[in-house]
Amino acid sequence: MAAAGRLLGRLPAVYRWARLNVVRPSGAPHADVTDRIAAAQRAIDAADCVLSPSRDLAERMAAMGIGPIDHTALPLVQEITPGPVPEDGPVRFLYASSIIPTKGPDRLVRAFRSLRADARLTIAGHAPEFPTHPGFKDSLLAEASTDPRITWLGPVPPDQMSHLLGRHDVLVLPSIWPENSPLIVREATRAGLVVIASAQGGARELAPDGTFINTDEDLSRALRDAVAAGRIRHDPVEWPSPGTHAEAMLGGPYDSDGRGASECATLTPIPGTSSEA
Repeated sequence: MAAAGRLLGRLPAVYRWARLNVVRPSGAPHADVTDRIAAAQRAIDAADCVLSPSRDLAERMAAMGIGPIDHTALPLVQEITPGPVPEDGPVRFLYASSIIPTKGPDRLVRAFRSLRADARLTIAGHAPEFPTHPGFKDSLLAEASTDPRITWLGPVPPDQMSHLLGRHDVLVLPSIWPENSPLIVREATRAGLVVIASAQGGARELAPDGTFINTDEDLSRALRDAVAAGRIRHDPVEWPSPGTHAEAMLGGPYDSDGRGASECATLTPIPGTSSEA
């Protein structure tokens, strides 16, 4: 499964086809899959308005016949302070997300270990059990511990994220599945970090100056290029606050006077879908 996931991560078109067409050997979809699809369909049928945090997700939903779909930018859930101008020293890479196979931390550790440079990598995040990859955390931790340039932090409380980002230069999120609108990418762009992320999914919509990768070779090249560029900061990106986002929702799809459904279309419609909601 891990090898197949890495292969499909290099072939996004094949990955999309497989998600829509692969079924059990009997020819019937797995019961859990059928139940989940039915629950999702009931939720969509009951909705007056379907909102998506990324255009990529909306386009994937539209390809499955779900729509019309409107785009809404998500807020930061807490204030992130733009990082200070970095001092001279080795480039500091950061992985800050769930430590699970679909997020690709193993790809990053392998690529970083092959990097012949004076750089640093921090692995931060919760590592839940992943049924199809038993022992994933332990094997990855063992591999990371062989390189003294790698620091394994484990879970980081949300109120410490701003400080953590400020101590690093490059966020790396090499997922092998399509992310929707990763909060960590929004936080990293607010802090001014360079972003390296998967070309699949919605992460590339959040970091206009980022580097987006498909293959393991792309990832290794991106790490080398970041080291060559040195410790830099981008201008901080502005994101809505929770209050601003709530006001937009209350004045649109959640409007209590009954205009909500029609107001959904005043958000940003996804190209290729109807503007009506």
